[in-house]
Amino acid sequence: MRNRLLHLPLFILTAFFVTIAAVAQSRPVQPVKIDAGLHAPFRFVAYGDTRFTDPANTKDANPEVRLQLVRAIADARPAFISFGGDIPLTGESRDDWKVYDQETAIWRERKITVYPAIGNHELKGDANIALENYFARFPYLKQNRFYSVRAANNFIVLSGQ
Repeated sequence: MRNRLLHLPLFILTAFFVTIAAVAQSRPVQPVKIDAGLHAPFRFVAYGDTRFTDPANTKDANPEVRLQLVRAIADARPAFISFGGDIPLTGESRDDWKVYDQETAIWRERKITVYPAIGNHELKGDANIALENYFARFPYLKQNRFYSVRAANNFIVLSGQ
């Protein structure tokens, strides 16, 4: 028993240094801070769970309603869109993201910025490919899943899974 107790401090010390080394090797991610450059008053849209996918797929999404909402948002000309997640049906699907690109082209034409959060559908499939697709559309997030947006007197924190 006494022998085991002598090894306990050595075990604790070793575990401590292994933990410190692991933490030192992993770089902490600093959330991105975005200043939207807006002054009050302004309007924005909170939106989500659209699951952009092949318009022929009416089982997992409603493409007709989705197109109407995209158009209504564009016509409202908000300062930005806060997207609560689930933009594509399947995050790893380049085709689903292409549908998003096509159907929301009017937002980019009208310079309506999208501030998205990562939902479970953004990560569906191979997570690495899914995140590659996601960050390709939102380069201002700088590969970061956590960020904040300052818009006049509003502060919005967006995060992902």
